[in-house]
Amino acid sequence: MSASNSQRGSSFFKDDDQLVQSPVSSPSLQESPPSSPTLSQRLHNSKDVQSPRLPSRFLQNDTGSTQNASSQHADSSIKSQNATPPHHSTSTTPDTSSLHSSDSSPVPFHLNSPHMPKRMVSGGYFALPKQVSSLRTEYRPASVHHMPSFHPPSDSAPPSPLLLAQSMKRKGSTMSIPGQTSSVYSNPNSEGEGTALEEKLVIIMVGLPARGKSYIVNKLVRYYNWLQYNCKAFNVGNFRRQQASHQRDDASFFDPSNPETSKLREDMAMNTLTALLDWFENENGVVGIFDATNSTSSRRKAVVEHLKNVPYVTTLFIESICNDEQLIAANMRMKLFGPDYRNMDPEKSLRDFQERVRLYEQKYEPLGKFEEDLNLRYIKVINVGKKVVAFNIRGFLAGQAVFFLLNFNLSPRQIWVTRHGESVDNTLGRIGGNASLTSLGKQYGEDLAMFIEAKRAEFQDRLFYDMTRESNLMHGGNFHERNEYQPDFNNQSPIEPTTPIELDPEDEEKIIKPFSVWTSMMKRSMETAAYFDDEQYDIKAMRMLNEICSGVCDQLTYEQIENTYPEEYEARALDKLNYRYPGSGGESYLDVIYRLQSVIVEIERMKHHVLVIGHRVITRIIIAYFLGCRREDIAHLNVPLHTVYCIEPQPYGTNFYQYNYDPQTRTFTRVPFHV
Repeated sequence: MSASNSQRGSSFFKDDDQLVQSPVSSPSLQESPPSSPTLSQRLHNSKDVQSPRLPSRFLQNDTGSTQNASSQHADSSIKSQNATPPHHSTSTTPDTSSLHSSDSSPVPFHLNSPHMPKRMVSGGYFALPKQVSSLRTEYRPASVHHMPSFHPPSDSAPPSPLLLAQSMKRKGSTMSIPGQTSSVYSNPNSEGEGTALEEKLVIIMVGLPARGKSYIVNKLVRYYNWLQYNCKAFNVGNFRRQQASHQRDDASFFDPSNPETSKLREDMAMNTLTALLDWFENENGVVGIFDATNSTSSRRKAVVEHLKNVPYVTTLFIESICNDEQLIAANMRMKLFGPDYRNMDPEKSLRDFQERVRLYEQKYEPLGKFEEDLNLRYIKVINVGKKVVAFNIRGFLAGQAVFFLLNFNLSPRQIWVTRHGESVDNTLGRIGGNASLTSLGKQYGEDLAMFIEAKRAEFQDRLFYDMTRESNLMHGGNFHERNEYQPDFNNQSPIEPTTPIELDPEDEEKIIKPFSVWTSMMKRSMETAAYFDDEQYDIKAMRMLNEICSGVCDQLTYEQIENTYPEEYEARALDKLNYRYPGSGGESYLDVIYRLQSVIVEIERMKHHVLVIGHRVITRIIIAYFLGCRREDIAHLNVPLHTVYCIEPQPYGTNFYQYNYDPQTRTFTRVPFHV
C-alpha cells in the first residue's frame, strides 16, 4: 500500500478564522502615547469618533424584542474627522460625550489598529461597546473585499448584545471537521495539512488498574484517527518500562508511602506529559491522551498546572470506574499477559498485581468536587459504558468523546463486511451506476447466506464454551483446565455438546444473539441480501451505505475518465482520500467517512452480530476503522469482490478473519488476513 502526501487544495479543508488587515487610515491611531493609558483613554484621545452601524436584528432589549434600527438612528449624526477633538477631562473616567454620533454616514472597519485585538469573532456582525466605538475599523475576510455598512446603536440600546474587545479573540464555535468545514484562517504544516489552533484536546485518564482505561484509550485513538483528527496515546507505564530497561517493577514500586518511588512516578508522569505537548507542537497533533492512573487530586492538579499556560489546549478528564467483580477479575487475568508480567508464573503475577491495586486504592480519589470547584471538564465511565456521567462538557472534540463513550460495549459478537456480488457494471469496468447482479453475483449472494448461517451457529457454540470455561475459572479452576465440552473449531462440521446442557433465560440471551443484515439502497447490494431469511435476520437498507458518488464520472471507466478529464484523473491519483469528484453530488472519501459515522457508532453500540453488504469504498472505510489504518492507507486497501471479512472485537484488540469465495466449488476458504 502506498499513498502520496500531496494535497489537493480544493478538497481538504481546515477550520479556523482569518482576517485580512488593511492599512490604518487614521494617523492618530498609529502614534503610541509615551505613557500607558487605559484602552478607553486611548480611544477617547482618538480623532476618529465614528461608530459602526449594527444590523437591527442585534438591537434587542432585555426582554428579547427587536428595536427598529432605522428609526433609532434616522436623526443620529457623527462628528467629522476634521472636527476639533473634545477637551480631555482630568478625571479617571473618560468623557464619552464625543462618542455619541451626529452623522449617519456608514463607516468601514479596520482591524489592524494597535488598540484592537488581532482576531475577532467570525461568521456575523458585531457591535463595539461605547468605550470602543470611537475606533475606526474595517472587517474584511480574505475572500470578501466589501462588507455592508453598519449603523450605530442608539444611546438607549442595552449593552447585553455587545461584545467586549477582549472576548473578540475567542471563536464562536470550535467545530472543525476535516473535509466538511472550511474557514479563512488555518495553521497548515509543511504538507499543507492543518487544523484550528483552538482545536487541541488533552484527554487525561483516571482510574485504578484493571478498570478498562486501556480499552477506552484504544477505542478513542482509533475513533479520532478515523475521523481524521491526529490522535495519539501517551502511556506512563510504557515510559516507565523503557526507563527500567531489563528491570521489572514489582508492587513495592507503587507504594505511596515510599517517597523515593513516589517522586520517580511523578517525574515519569510529567515527562510523558511533556512528550505529549512536544507531539502537539512538532507533529501537528490534535488529540493527545495522557494514559495513567492519575488517581489523586494532587496529581491531577499538577497535570492541570502543567497545561494551563499552553495556548489553545483544553483538557478533559475521563475516569473509568468498575464495580463488577467478574469484569475486574477478567481484566486482572488479561493483565497477566501484558508487558509487566509476560513469561512469568501466572499465580505469582496475579498476587503481585492484586497487591499493586491494593496500594493504589489506599490513596485513590475519584473525580468529583475538586474538579467541579475548578470547573474542569470530566466524564465518568462506569462498568465499560453501562453508566456515563458528564460534567461541564464544552467544545466539539470533547463532545465527540462523550458521544462515542455512550455507544460502545464489551459484548462478544461478530461483524461481517463484504462487497455486493458481481454486477453488470463490474464486468464492463464502469464506476457508479445502479446495475443489477450478474448470474455469478446472484450465486455469490445465495452461497453467502448459507455460509453466514453456518458461521452464526459455530460462533454460538463457541460462545457457550467460553462461558462455561469462564464459570469454571470463577469457581476455582485453573488457566489450563479443560471443560468436558470443548468443540473443535478448526472444522466446519456441526458441533454438538457431549452432554445435554440447559441454559437459563439470561444466558440464552447472551448466546443466541440477533443478526442484522445491512445493505445500501442500490440494486446490487439489496439483491445480494435477497437470499437471507427475513424471519431469521433483521434486514435493513441504508442510504448511508451507498457507494461514493462519482459526479460527472458516473458510469465511466477509468480509461474514459483519463481521456475525458485528464486533470481530474491526475488529481485523484495524487490524493484519493481528499479528492472530490466534480459535478452534482460528487463526493470524496472524507465525505463518505462522515456519512458512515452514524453507522460505525451503531456497530459499536450493538451487542449482536451484523453483516454489512457494501461497496468498494464503503468496505475500505469500515475495515480501515477497525484496523486503525493510517490516513494515507485508507483509500488503497485491497478489498476484491467475493471476499468476506470477519471482525471480532476483543478487550485488548480486534481479531480479523478473511474468507475467499471459490465459485467453482461454491465454498468459502479461510486465508491469512490481508488488505
